[in-house]
Amino acid sequence: MTTAADEIQPMPPSSAQPSPVRGKPGSTGARIVGLDAARGLAVLGMIGAHLVIVSAFDWGYPDTWFDLVNGRSAILFGLMAGVSLSLISAAGRRAGGVELLRVRISILVRALVIFVIGTLLEVIDPGFPIILGTYAVVFVAGAWLISVRSRTLLIAAGVVALVAPVLVLLAREVFYFAEPEPTLVATELVFIVLLSEFAAVFWVGFLMVGIVVGRLDLARLSVQARLAITGGVLMLIGYGLGELGNTFAPDDAESDSWAARVTNLLLQYPHSATTSEAVGSSGFALLVLALCLAAGSTRVGRALLYPVAAVGSMALTAYAGHFVAIVLLGDAAAYSTEYGVFLMFMAVTIAACVLWRLLFGSGPLERIVTALARRAARIPR
Repeated sequence: MTTAADEIQPMPPSSAQPSPVRGKPGSTGARIVGLDAARGLAVLGMIGAHLVIVSAFDWGYPDTWFDLVNGRSAILFGLMAGVSLSLISAAGRRAGGVELLRVRISILVRALVIFVIGTLLEVIDPGFPIILGTYAVVFVAGAWLISVRSRTLLIAAGVVALVAPVLVLLAREVFYFAEPEPTLVATELVFIVLLSEFAAVFWVGFLMVGIVVGRLDLARLSVQARLAITGGVLMLIGYGLGELGNTFAPDDAESDSWAARVTNLLLQYPHSATTSEAVGSSGFALLVLALCLAAGSTRVGRALLYPVAAVGSMALTAYAGHFVAIVLLGDAAAYSTEYGVFLMFMAVTIAACVLWRLLFGSGPLERIVTALARRAARIPR
């Protein structure tokens, strides 16, 4: 998620900054490829989620495995946003003072520009929820979270996983289900924070986890292994709780009773905004990231990952571009059970990103966001 891509680049420092990832020579390149690849998979997964209808995931039925992209891709995107914020803020966090203020202003400007881009995408109405509004809001929070201690962030992320689902449930009850009609009006900010599929009060937890991950020595194999193990354990806990909830949910789980709504807090399905989804999908994101970092640690792996990493290096452009393409193609890009359109989108996206990366470097939207953020952060000493 950087934010939506690697549009977040380290700001030009007043003095040389150490690499945010330590390790042997070449480890920085491996880190970049691995991070970009994870971000690229998140973008391609979200494109698939917007184009292909598939039954709920079931290990026993391979034709349902594509459902893994639903919900989880967006959460991987959100966690990667935190990793990127951590990397770009490392030097400013250590220096403090004006340097930290520069980074915070840069992040706030990025949030504003991303919000504008998200609003423009909503105007063209691609027919799918857009995550950029949530990104903008959690980035505002991230401008302050970057200086919070890692242990505190992890505790806060756990609290979010437990409390945010309840807040989202109550907010939706007030705004959508209350009788008689509620007198409160759901403003855009309230919608983004509490009501949307990407409720910011829930998604800020993924940002917190990502910030902590970004502070690790991601070039080290031992760190990658710990991320993978942690991810696997969280998946077992989160999805295990979700399966228990799905198994023991009462028959009236779809009714309008309060008991049914509370029971929904135990369920696990894409965009459920439940504790089981927060824990399980965070684990999924950590596992994918660990695998991408490990693959990117070898020359062959970097070569194989390059096409997907090219998408991740300009994820904001690729994400926005696929919505524009959906609108322009109309019925030809209809949400369906067929994979043909998705494969076409994936091939064109990868080819366009690889070509642009080779010819121009950063993506067009990434250039705009970075230029505006850097200019705004030029604070006199």
